[in-house]
Formats: sequence, C-alpha cells, structure tokens
Amino acid sequence: MRHPFQCLQVCYVPGPPRGWILLAAAGSRINSFALSDSALLSTLDIGNLAAIQGNGSQSAQPTGYNESDQPPEGKPETSNQVATILTVTATRDFSNVAVVTGEDKCIRVFRLQGDGHLHLLSARSMPKRPCAIVITPDDSTILCADKFGDVYSLPLHTVPQPISGGTLAASSESQIPSAPRRFVPSANSLTVHTARNLRALENQLRTTNKPSEKTGPNFEHQLLLGHVSMLTDITYVKLDELMSPHGKPCSYILTADRDEHIRVSRGPPQAHIIETFCLGHKEFVSKLCIPHWLPTTLISGGGDGFLYVWSWAKGSVLQKLDMKLLVDEYISTHVLGGRDFTEQTYPTAEGLMFGRGSPGVGSEVGEGDTGQGDVRGGKGDEAAHIHKLVVSGIWSVSQAELGCLNGGEFQGGDILVACEGVSALFVFTLTMDSALIYRDSVPLEGNVLDVAIFSDGHSIVVSVDTLHERNSTNVARGPPKQEAAPLQVLSRSSGGSWSGDGTADQVEALNRQGSFEIKTGHNEPKLQALSDLFYKYQNLRKQEFEE
Repeated sequence: MRHPFQCLQVCYVPGPPRGWILLAAAGSRINSFALSDSALLSTLDIGNLAAIQGNGSQSAQPTGYNESDQPPEGKPETSNQVATILTVTATRDFSNVAVVTGEDKCIRVFRLQGDGHLHLLSARSMPKRPCAIVITPDDSTILCADKFGDVYSLPLHTVPQPISGGTLAASSESQIPSAPRRFVPSANSLTVHTARNLRALENQLRTTNKPSEKTGPNFEHQLLLGHVSMLTDITYVKLDELMSPHGKPCSYILTADRDEHIRVSRGPPQAHIIETFCLGHKEFVSKLCIPHWLPTTLISGGGDGFLYVWSWAKGSVLQKLDMKLLVDEYISTHVLGGRDFTEQTYPTAEGLMFGRGSPGVGSEVGEGDTGQGDVRGGKGDEAAHIHKLVVSGIWSVSQAELGCLNGGEFQGGDILVACEGVSALFVFTLTMDSALIYRDSVPLEGNVLDVAIFSDGHSIVVSVDTLHERNSTNVARGPPKQEAAPLQVLSRSSGGSWSGDGTADQVEALNRQGSFEIKTGHNEPKLQALSDLFYKYQNLRKQEFEE
C-alpha cells in the first residue's frame, strides 16, 4: 500500500511550462506534481533535512539541498517520525511555502522554484509544538498557534542583522550565542580540609556549571496573545473601513481552542485587545473558515458535530447545522444501500437550517441531541465505525473562482465540509446574506484527509485515507480489496454538483506516481501511529476528570 497524502497545497508558477503545481505531503516527504501533465517534478524528504541540521541547529541549508528524487538505500519504508509534516501553507503569490513538522516543532520556509523544486530558506524550531499557522495577506508574517495556547508572529523571511565588526549575520537564527562564562570557585581540592567540605565543593561545581537544558528561540519572534487552553486553529482577516466595526481598516486574529472558545482579537500591534468571543460550541472547536468573498462571516466546526455560522465581529450566531444528521443520511444511503439503521426521520435541507424561518423549524437544530450518538452500520466490509462526530475540515470556493456568475451578479460560493473518519465531502452554498444551505454529499473511495482547489477553479483535489476501511478510523483495509486511489479529482458541473467524472486520466496519472510504499498489518503499532496522524481530533476530547 502507498502512504496517503495527509496535506495538500496548490501553487502557481507563472509562465510556461509549469503553471499549476500540486504539493502533496506523505509522512515526511513532499511530492511536487505538475497538474498540466501530472508529471512528478520532485520529492523532498524533510526527514533528511532534519538529520542534516542536527540537534539544535536552526540555520538554513545552502543551495543543493533541494530534493531527492528517490529515497537513499536503506531508507525505512515508513515516514521519518522526527519530521512528520502537519501543515503545508503557501503565500498568496505562491513564491514561498511554509511547512510545519510535528516532533521537532519546526517551521521551515521554502522557495518554490520554477521547475517545481523546493529550496530551503530557513528552519525555526518553536518553543511549543505548532497546531496551526497562517500567513498574513501581505506575505510578510507567519502567525503560529501552538499547543500551549500561545500565538507567535515571526517574519516569513529572516532578516540579516549586524554583529560585532560591522558585518552582517547570515540570518537571525543562524547566530550562535557565546557560551556563558564558567563559574570558578575560590576554593579547590587542595584548600579544603574535610571530606564534607570536599563533597560540598564537588556538588557546587557540578550544579553551577551544568549546561542549561532549555534555551529560548534565537530568532526574531513575538508573543502576540495567549489562551489558557490548547489552540486548535487560527485565521487572520483584514477589513476595510466599510466592513470594519471601527469605521477604519483593521486586522483581526481569530483563534479556536480546546475549551469550546473562539476568540476575536485585534491584529498586531494591538493583539492584546480582545474584541469579543464566539461562544456556542459544546465541545472543542477544531476548524475555522472565513470565506474571502464574505469576510464578516465565520464558519466553525468542532467535536460537538455542529456547524456554526457567525457574525464574528458581533459574536452572534447566525445559523447552526447538525452534521450528524447529514452523516447518518449519507451512511444509510451510500454505505448501507438505503437501509435505515436509526429510528429518526431525516429532515430536508431546508429543515436543517436554524434561525432562518424555515418551515417546521422553531428551535435549535437537534435540540436534545448532542450530536455525539453512535452511527452504527452493518457488519459488512464498509460498516460504519463512527462515534462522536468531529468536523475535521472546512474549505471555501467562491463562484467567481468557479466561473459561475449569473448575469454578472456575484452569487456567493460553495463551502466544503469533511468529518473525521467519513468517506464523503458535504457541499453547502453560502449566500451573500450568510445563509448556509446544504446541497449534497459526494461519496469518495476513502475518508477525507485534505482538500486543495487548483487549476481553472472548476476542480478540486481530495486526499483520502487508503489504509483504513471507509468510515472507520481503526480498521485496516483487507488485502483482497482493490487499493483505493490516494488522490481524487472532483469537478463542478454547470448545475453546481461535484463529481469525479471527466478527469480520470489525470487522476490515474497522479496516483500512478503516488507516494512511497509502506507495509502495515492489522493492529500493528505502525498503523496506530498513522491513525494518530490522520485522525488527531478525537484525542482532544476531555475525559471525565477533566470536565
């Protein structure tokens, strides 16, 4: 089996011959594909870079460490566990890519070259493990949210700084601080006269000259704000004077944490000012999405299985949708062949809306239902093993990008939602008056891991889990089954529906290049480690003693 791609990012390289490039991360490796002809351009192994840097080194590598088309001899089949890639984020102009790795807590910035290769510019290890990052629209600053609850800002590019002698250092993180002056006591072994005093002298030398185990980052960074809980996602938005509640251009940082909070803070340099909170989730908040065509609206999802639509500047809920009802309907229709496995009746799309005056809706959706009930399937090959639904991904695609303009009038766009351990994408329409309307579910060959919008805007690339059974996070695919394709391409029809038709050749070519082969058996620690990488949100649930 091939290692699935846990992260996707689409970039555009101006001018022929490359055009659109897909960056797909599998374990510690990033594959670069040309979407024009589905050619594999390069393979970069972050694990090799981490080994070259060595412990504690944070300097950028010189030219030459661009990529490795094939893993070296003796390379283990699984990904390098000291540099598992968590996030791949590109700047707005696609010239640079920021990659976050987990175990070494490192943010690496690469330059995307015209031939699709990635050239390492800098590598900076953060004090705590980053959970999410975002790059500001001016492509100058990285905002990093970590598991300790803090948000740091650091420049995208390291700036040379003057050192003694008037020369310039290569980069702020490459400077090596001078060693502290060694403590030398006035007494020595010849001047002490008792065994007790000799032991005291030895202890003093051992403790006072002991090297510090922890040192702070030696690169430019700034602590902007902090939560009292682990952060799960971060987003950044800048409003003009017409949209800003203050009547002047202003930027904001929105952060989500494990304690069900969404905080709205001002952007730098006033990040210490809290504008408001968006409170309503009953479990941790896992994902935030602000559609770029409607920057005053926020869509959030979390461990309670609900989608919330907010007017985030006011901290008010506009709409609430129960994803569990949609997942139940999908499992019943597409997995169990129409066999209903629950007692409840599924409402229409309009009946799922909350606060919009839809027929038959007079209270919150799913009132009395926490959205955490079990979804039970049969005992077949595709039995559902979903418990306690989690929203794991929210993506926005505007109709302008899709070319769906009706008489020149902008109509809004699509919101794509994925749930952890569910083999489908759920498609919504977000109108210009912030109404979120459910349209359809798109069945896939495996559980959704990530989504990237690419090419002409009419298509998206979806990464799916090829190691586990559909709709399961812990059951491995059996050997007799046909291996699922790790990448699937969906196209949007003129009628607004998404399907996998029309790009079969392109998909086949991408998957044929694929990632590297791995061997996983049932219930092996190797498979469990991959499950923890792909399905990280269930571990955020609080135990009873934490409530």
